[in-house]
Amino acid sequence: IRFDTSIGPDGSLNYAMGSDTELALRLEQQGLECWFATGPAVRHIVPPEHLKPSWILLRAYRWGRGLAQMGFSFHCTPEVLARKNNLKMAVYPFLLPFLRRKDRWRRQWQYMVDRGYEDGTREKRGQRLRWL
Repeated sequence: IRFDTSIGPDGSLNYAMGSDTELALRLEQQGLECWFATGPAVRHIVPPEHLKPSWILLRAYRWGRGLAQMGFSFHCTPEVLARKNNLKMAVYPFLLPFLRRKDRWRRQWQYMVDRGYEDGTREKRGQRLRWL
């Protein structure tokens, strides 16, 4: 049993994220059990640029692409999502400055997940990516 090479780091900045999730779901479908072990300790080297909002939002986009790649259903159809993303692109520059910081960040994160999901869906259909 191996990781799906179409999901996960591939050297690009916009890869579909979620290889661990995809593997765990596939193992579960085969009747195997996965769990989170609290005992093992793993230390990650986190470069300073990975703490910047722009990098974190790119991660949200990659997560959305991964969700689409794994076939997760979304909160609306791809066509409605595309219209919502267009509307957000027009409205958010004016709306977001008026929101509290936490609400603004949550909306930015979800918007990037939505854009990633839209692109992941387009990719599965053989269409050109819109957002990256």
